[in-house]
Amino acid sequence: MNSASFYLGGNFGTFDRNFSFFKEYIKKNESILFCLKPHPNLKRALINTGFLSYDQYENYMNELISFQNVFLYDEGSYIELFKHSDAMITDSVSFLSEYLPANKPLLFLESDWYAF
Repeated sequence: MNSASFYLGGNFGTFDRNFSFFKEYIKKNESILFCLKPHPNLKRALINTGFLSYDQYENYMNELISFQNVFLYDEGSYIELFKHSDAMITDSVSFLSEYLPANKPLLFLESDWYAF
């Protein structure tokens, strides 16, 4: 299981560059189970910036969770999720240190605004 966490806003978000890619990647890789954990501010940021409308956001998320290999995780605690994952794809800086104890692969999506 892979976990994907995305955000648009601040200096770290990459959703605007990756949302189409990941939708297609998930479609093409049915043997991989993906857990989608959107940042709590993702929807608001997308709508407030005009990147997506409310309906576009809802349609996008509904399409993703309609795939057999995707489930949405929107609860606060995610430590158990980390334990059961095989890897993580994220643009959340806080997850860099929080996922480290899991000792599992982590792909950090770097923003143009901020590079390590």
